[in-house]
Amino acid sequence: MRKSIILMTAIAALCAGPTVLAADAACKLTGGWLGYFGGSAGWVGVVDGVSNAYGTITIDYPALDPTLYGTFPTAVRVGTLRGVWERTGGRSFAYTTLAVAVDAQGNSLWLGKLAGTETLGPDCNVELITATFYAYAPNANPYTDLPFATLPQPDHYGYRMHVELPPK
Repeated sequence: MRKSIILMTAIAALCAGPTVLAADAACKLTGGWLGYFGGSAGWVGVVDGVSNAYGTITIDYPALDPTLYGTFPTAVRVGTLRGVWERTGGRSFAYTTLAVAVDAQGNSLWLGKLAGTETLGPDCNVELITATFYAYAPNANPYTDLPFATLPQPDHYGYRMHVELPPK
């Protein structure tokens, strides 16, 4: 009898773990997101998924300074951050995005990489975001070369977009 109780307790513990993990894995990152820095909207992102485990991400971050704080005074535009994401845990994800800054003639001046993590809250509609921005020479490989600048970003939150029907 004692062995049966121990065996049933062990089986119950093993079965409970996957149930919790499955509930967390039900959180999907895909969708539209609005991010806030210190109470102000700062970016809009769209996350697509090949599956619930990985996919692509596009972030429109209009406040990103093309001059990189005056380092490149002739810079006029930074492209949209585009990249990939993957699930790292039940409600946690990692992402890496890239964008190019150009001058008025379209010459590449620097390459930016924004990489970090996203952790969804229990309702899957709010995310805590960590991020670091890396800047590279335009001819550098952002996966093997060292950046000339590393700029940790403050942790911040994103909120899932949802459809709102107009009032009738």
